[in-house]
Amino acid sequence: MERKKTRLNESEMKVMQITWNAGHPITGQQVLGQITEQYKGSWHPRTIYPLMRKLSEKGMIRDVGSARVGKVYARQFLPAISRPEYMALRIMETLPEAELPQFLSYFSY
Repeated sequence: MERKKTRLNESEMKVMQITWNAGHPITGQQVLGQITEQYKGSWHPRTIYPLMRKLSEKGMIRDVGSARVGKVYARQFLPAISRPEYMALRIMETLPEAELPQFLSYFSY
């Protein structure tokens, strides 16, 4: 079974957390605002847009159209995979395939 590499760096993970938590389509500007608010950092738009493009290329987020924001239109994004799916993929990447059944046995009641 071929496994897709899904490892995200810290910045990508922050963007994904905001995208997952939003529960609706979100623009890069909204992500930037949330990062500034939640993580007390000041990211520049030139930082966030390449990150979102990279996440899109990795198949983590998808473009769902655009919305008017002020006087301009902005692309909107949704997660392409759920948080549980991402965590499952990370575990599958980390554990040898032969150990997955044993790992899953710990979730039986």
